[in-house]
Amino acid sequence: MNRQTLIGRMAALNTNNPKAVEIFICELADEAREGPRALVDLWLNQAAGVPRKRPIILIPELEDLAIQPLLEIPPSKLTPSDHAWLINTIADAEVAFRNSIVVRLISLLDDKTPVPQPIIPNSEGQPLPRRICDEAYMALRQILQLGEGSHAAALNANAYLSLIESRRNEEIQKFKASKTFAAFVDE
Repeated sequence: MNRQTLIGRMAALNTNNPKAVEIFICELADEAREGPRALVDLWLNQAAGVPRKRPIILIPELEDLAIQPLLEIPPSKLTPSDHAWLINTIADAEVAFRNSIVVRLISLLDDKTPVPQPIIPNSEGQPLPRRICDEAYMALRQILQLGEGSHAAALNANAYLSLIESRRNEEIQKFKASKTFAAFVDE
């Protein structure tokens, strides 16, 4: 979908209609995955004139775009060696994508710019003040604390935000002194 078509579709989209939004998002995602799905199909179903090795070379280069089309392959269609290749390709793409997100978030840990919070009328309490570094820190925790469930993550985020600013700065500095932080900075 080109920019002009997207602008037209967005202008006509009724965002108050959840079903219309869901359909639009599904269509957009399907269109974005069309090329990667076709490449995966060429890997599974040999086409005349296309050596089987070509898709195997190209699919990993798609990085995160390859993940969903590869996950859609029924296991029964794969040989054991194909399955092993798929597992490694998906894992490599996911780790590379996650690492790029982490590096971006780490670069924001020093940004103390306040994030405007909405004023909620008739609310018992207003949202806690946040800075870009706070958002980056909480997102990093969510990505790197794999064993922490969404409920625990929300409780920890709320506890972190309830700290005074100097204590939040200390938490960020503790993270920056950690082995986890060093592992991403050294890459």
